[in-house]
Amino acid sequence: MKKPRRKSRGSITVLVTLILVPTIFFMSFMVDLARLKLYGNQAVMTADNYGEAVLTQYDNILKELYGLFAVTQNTEGKEALDTLQEYMKTSFNPTSNTISWGHLTSVLSSTSYSGFMPYSSAEVSLSYTAADNANLGNSDVLRTQVGDFMKFRIVQALYDGDDEESGILDMVTSVQNAANDAKAVDQRNDLTEAAEDLMEAAENYYTVLKVIKGYPDYITGINRAYSDAETAFLNITGSAAYLAYINYIRNREDIEAAQARQAALEEGESLSEEDQDLIDIYDTYCNTEGADASSLKSRFQDAIDDFKDSRDSEPVDFDNFDSIVTGLKEATASVKDKLERVQELRTELEATLNSNDISASVKQGIQEELDSLDELFNVNGSYSAANYVGLKDYIVANNPTTNGEYKQQTNEMAERMEDIADAYIDDEEPEDWLAILDKNEWDHFYSSATPKYVTLYDSLDTCFGGSGDENEANQKKKEANKLQEENEASLPENESSDARDIPSDFNMGKSTGSDSFAITRLIK
Repeated sequence: MKKPRRKSRGSITVLVTLILVPTIFFMSFMVDLARLKLYGNQAVMTADNYGEAVLTQYDNILKELYGLFAVTQNTEGKEALDTLQEYMKTSFNPTSNTISWGHLTSVLSSTSYSGFMPYSSAEVSLSYTAADNANLGNSDVLRTQVGDFMKFRIVQALYDGDDEESGILDMVTSVQNAANDAKAVDQRNDLTEAAEDLMEAAENYYTVLKVIKGYPDYITGINRAYSDAETAFLNITGSAAYLAYINYIRNREDIEAAQARQAALEEGESLSEEDQDLIDIYDTYCNTEGADASSLKSRFQDAIDDFKDSRDSEPVDFDNFDSIVTGLKEATASVKDKLERVQELRTELEATLNSNDISASVKQGIQEELDSLDELFNVNGSYSAANYVGLKDYIVANNPTTNGEYKQQTNEMAERMEDIADAYIDDEEPEDWLAILDKNEWDHFYSSATPKYVTLYDSLDTCFGGSGDENEANQKKKEANKLQEENEASLPENESSDARDIPSDFNMGKSTGSDSFAITRLIK
């Protein structure tokens, strides 16, 4: 027989309940403890803020240089402490969930802020005790402040090794160097003005020199014009007009006799074959345009005039070359004088810079400018005009004489051309053409034979040049415009194409109705 079991339901629920009671109590205690810790930290932070706010009331001028020890004791400062007390009380106001910031009413009007403030029974108060005579009005406090300042900061104030020229001793040195600094700056300004004058003189020298450098191109142009004239003479003597003319004058007497016989013919008579040939020569002469002596002579003269015109050129030709050389002499003298002046001023400035009574920063800045000046004009350690003068002397010694010889030769060439033209008109044997101008007779300074002058010119061209590049660019632009005009002229005037037309289905231009233009249809 089995023993019946007793029912024991609900025992676990009771056990759990008994366990939860102390657990809930412990958790509540920990929450309260955490909140106490939180508001304790808030109290510490508020106290720190209060202390920092109090420190802002110091009125000593040494507070930025040293410690903050003297607390103000005037009425305004004490009122500020009372205001700070209101700050603290507001932060800990436990009487209401709505905090009224009374001390901010003037700023925020009646605006209020709400927050959770526990411990309704807590009381918050602030008390302080003012230190007697703890202000700069107390001579002992002031002497202490000044003494501490001098004790701990005087060395740093006199000399600060971390910041060059920031200490008092460095400042005193700068003041002592002010006179020499000003003198150096004045000398530097004088040198700058002299250098500017020198640059202007050097540019004038370069401008004249550039014209002389182009003289061989002028000779090339004359030789080209002379060759063109010779070609023109050949074209004239080989033309149908000249052949008709020369055939006529060579047979003029026979032609006149044939014409007389032709006039005396009776009816039924005819000229001989020889007479008819002579009459045909005359007819060809009469019927060929420009076959007369005057027209042919005019054509020869045009070729001669073109050659003569080639002798008149800009910016240099036979006639103005001597005046250009005179201009070079004047430009060279100006460069020489101004170089000597620059050298003199630079020597004086260098002596000032080498003295010990000048600030390092001033010396460094001016020295950098001197180095830049040396790159422009210093030759072998000195400001020398030797190359300028030497190049001028080289040109003066050779070129004017050769220019005169060239001029005389071109006059002879023109006279020979006129004699040749007259010989062709008179059906005489012409003299030989004279040789063209020999460019090798020209002592060109810009050649491998005179490298130092080439170097001088190149340096001047680098400094003052650029006009040639500009002319080249303009020439390229003209060529491009000409090519564009030619291409435009080659296009048909009435080009027909529907490649650019918008289909009529898009109703381009319509603005009313449902068929108005829509960009969406164009996209589709």
